[in-house]
Amino acid sequence: MLKKIAVAVGATALAGTGLALSSPSAHAAPLHPAGSIYLHGTTHLAHFWSRTDCEAHAKYEVGLVTKASATQTLLPAVQRANDEGPEYRFACYPLRSGQWSYLTAYMSKTGNPIQSADLYLDTTNRQSQVEAGTSIDTQDVWPFAHVVTHDAATTKTSTCNAQRNYIVNEIKKSLSLRLIGADKVCTVSNGKVGYEADYASTGPSGLPYDHVSPSASEFQPILDVLGYKYPGAPTYNKVSSHHLVAWK
Repeated sequence: MLKKIAVAVGATALAGTGLALSSPSAHAAPLHPAGSIYLHGTTHLAHFWSRTDCEAHAKYEVGLVTKASATQTLLPAVQRANDEGPEYRFACYPLRSGQWSYLTAYMSKTGNPIQSADLYLDTTNRQSQVEAGTSIDTQDVWPFAHVVTHDAATTKTSTCNAQRNYIVNEIKKSLSLRLIGADKVCTVSNGKVGYEADYASTGPSGLPYDHVSPSASEFQPILDVLGYKYPGAPTYNKVSSHHLVAWK
């Protein structure tokens, strides 16, 4: 299955994009300085109605970077304390359209991308572009924040953790939701015990009683939301207390 996908992707165009994918000439002058960052995916290069198809293509793209490890390096995950989420950064995410996409981000040691269609990340102007909603990885999503708080005097931390585990598992097993990030355990602060789990959905409905996050724009810079770490990452990378970016 994956061999067939690899042949189809490498020889033609990604489904739904119309962009032919080919590697730049090894003898051509670098397109950008060594250490430049490139992206493959987002709705510019990858959008699928099937989550399964999306995941297969995402796995293939990660494999391309791994195979080119002499000149390309996958961007690492942001290390956040007491946090679950960035380890899923290669997984597909749902779009507001109901489709699925992914983002594979890597650093080029030569300054050239793996494929000519890969998107160059302008880190110099990134924050202003993100705030304007014009960054190359800005995606239109349905962002949800599942926030639970209890009175610490009447609710045990173990009870809260059991609730947290149940909700996170519900998000993970859902066919229409994608976990963005969650507290690994409940935390106690100011007499309250609770947790937060952020996720995206293929539509305006999330888990029962959840509503679209009021603090997060639907236009999300996916590089940061998924937890990629890159040089010069601006302060908005700390998304409120968690993962969905609260800029507007």
